Amino acid sequence: MTTQPAHDRPILVTGAGGAIGGIGRNVTAQLLEKGYKVRALVRKEDDRADELRRLGAEVVVGDLTDLASMHRAIEGCSRIYFGMSVSAAYLEATVNVAAVARHHGVEAIVNMSQMTVTEMSITETTDSPQHKLHWLAEQVLQWSGLPVVTVRPTAFLESFFLTPRFVGERIGLHPLAVIFALLAFGQLFGFCGVLLALPVSAILATALRELRRRYLASALYES
Repeated sequence: MTTQPAHDRPILVTGAGGAIGGIGRNVTAQLLEKGYKVRALVRKEDDRADELRRLGAEVVVGDLTDLASMHRAIEGCSRIYFGMSVSAAYLEATVNVAAVARHHGVEAIVNMSQMTVTEMSITETTDSPQHKLHWLAEQVLQWSGLPVVTVRPTAFLESFFLTPRFVGERIGLHPLAVIFALLAFGQLFGFCGVLLALPVSAILATALRELRRRYLASALYES
């Protein structure tokens, strides 16, 4: 375990390469701008990892659910920003981070949760599997004995305005269609609906465009 002063040790930011539902990259950039050392955890080597290096971050490739990855990522860090996109493995990832952080003497964790957890308790729950995982994850972090600051935002403006635009450009959907698909599929099919919303919508949009193209080129349209 290192005995370096906290300000000389990096801050670990999880989900630093994420674009959907996460703010890890922005947290990384803002910390670097303020002169902090940042270790950015990403899932794979790609253009986003290269961009984080250009910003000045130390990039570590790993998986939040993999114990060895967490040791590599956390060892030597003084503090952790923990954020993770929607995932069935959210609770497992939280337990891994908490256990390894305690082992390495991390001084503080900032946990990015969400607003609905405020309405939950040991006697009050919700039908959403992801909300349940967030509530359980908060309990784990409390039990860990680590100093934890939990943030429970309703939403980020970035998620409502920038992310739908960028995602929509990639899959050929209008930003409003991206938002509507996520809300509608999530309401109808829950967690699985959120995962399927954009792929299914993109397939349907492509099919409709192809049908329109064929109709405009057909004799029926010409007549």
